Amino acid sequence: LTFSQQVIKFSDNKNKWSAQARSEAVYLFYIGSDDYLKFAKNNPNPSDDQKQAFVDRVITAIEAELKVIYGSGGRKFTLHNLAPLGCLPAVKQANGNVQECVKLPSEMAALHNKKLLQLLVELSRQLSGFQYSFYDFFSSIKHRVIKSKTYTFETGMAACCGTGSVNGTSCSTNNVCAKPEDYLFFDGKHLTQEGNLQVGHLMWGADPVVVGPNNLRELLFLPLNTTVMLADIQDAMAAMSPKQNKIESLYDIKMMEAEMENQWLYQVGKAVSFLI
Repeated sequence: LTFSQQVIKFSDNKNKWSAQARSEAVYLFYIGSDDYLKFAKNNPNPSDDQKQAFVDRVITAIEAELKVIYGSGGRKFTLHNLAPLGCLPAVKQANGNVQECVKLPSEMAALHNKKLLQLLVELSRQLSGFQYSFYDFFSSIKHRVIKSKTYTFETGMAACCGTGSVNGTSCSTNNVCAKPEDYLFFDGKHLTQEGNLQVGHLMWGADPVVVGPNNLRELLFLPLNTTVMLADIQDAMAAMSPKQNKIESLYDIKMMEAEMENQWLYQVGKAVSFLI
């Protein structure tokens, strides 16, 4: 289903949940990767105007659907920005140079990410009660690709499952690696369980260097009549800027796992989810 089709399905079925349940629910999105990968494949040498025009189209479509969900009672929104798409094993393998990330897909993701954050800041001003959490997925993946061992992975280049120079395609039960936990990527486009575990921990409890203006835990318990809004878009961008040295000096995956487990058990008594 497309994003629009999913939102239509939600709107058609919204009365299955009370108004209070819809307003207290957290709506989580990661969307746009396939759009930009297709654009980069079909437009290998786009002009700056073409790049920006396509990003604007995608952001406008996302804005329209977020407003539909808001109109159906949604108030709490969690969005990832996009990963550096040129660093995906499938993309590097297709490009033929697996030692470097492909420029155009990652550039498109970066343009999208800037516009997406601007959109969320603007919606928090326009729409009463609009609350959001914005996770810097781009930096998280970039750091783990470049310095994988810092983040407990043996490699951030190749995938665990697949064929080709970096296992970028044709993942099947016949070509799965022996130790998936050593890999950031499971297949050409998706993270391993360990990769997703680290991402989940960061979304749930990291500070504004990684996720802001609320992390997911804060957003979940933020009163509906409270809006946490950064002063302006420049402040939002500054809050989300990567501080690699700080992240590396503080990063201890085992300690983080223990702390997060305790926080989950203490703060979440009952949770339900649905997929549309």
